[in-house]
Amino acid sequence: MHRTKAVTLTALALTILFAPPDAGAGGTAAPQPIAEIVTFRLMPGTEEAAFLSAAKATAAPVAAQPGFLRRSLSRDETGLWTDYVEWADMPSAGAAAQAVMQLPEFAPFAAAIDPASMVMRHAPVLWQMGD
Repeated sequence: MHRTKAVTLTALALTILFAPPDAGAGGTAAPQPIAEIVTFRLMPGTEEAAFLSAAKATAAPVAAQPGFLRRSLSRDETGLWTDYVEWADMPSAGAAAQAVMQLPEFAPFAAAIDPASMVMRHAPVLWQMGD
C-alpha cells in the first residue's frame, strides 16, 4: 500500500514539474520554447579560428530576431559541430531561419558548413536549469 502511494505521489510530482508553464491557468498553455539543434562538419580546409570568427559575426543579427532566447556553439572530438539555439516558440524559429539566410553577415558562416553533413531539427524545451 505504501509503495502504490509513493508511485502515485512521484507521478503527480513529475506531472507538475513537466507541465507547460501556464497549464491549467485559463485552460491554455503558454508557448513552449523550442530548441533548434543543427549538427554539421566544416568544409574541408576551413580553419576553426576563421569559422569561429564568422560565427561570432552572426551573433548580433541572430540575437535581433524576434523570439531569440540563447545560443551556443560546440564541437566534439570528431569535428562534429552543434549550433544550439533556443527560440520562444516554433513560429519564431521558422521566421528567423528564413530571415538570417538573407543577411550578408550570415554568408561566411553558412559557406564554411559542409551542406551534406548538416542535420537540423527542432524540439520543445521541456526542462532546463541554470542560465
